[in-house]
Amino acid sequence: MGSMYAATLFLGVQNSSSVQPVVAVERTVFYREKAAGMYSAALCLWTGCD
Repeated sequence: MGSMYAATLFLGVQNSSSVQPVVAVERTVFYREKAAGMYSAALCLWTGCD
């Protein structure tokens, strides 16, 4: 039971650390485009800021 918990925790931390750089880039794009008035925050969250 403890090994399943450790494996799940390890995979969660691995996935979280691999997503962090993507989130950092998307956040700067969001702030830049929001400041330029390109669209509302709700629209960016709905579309995923791609």
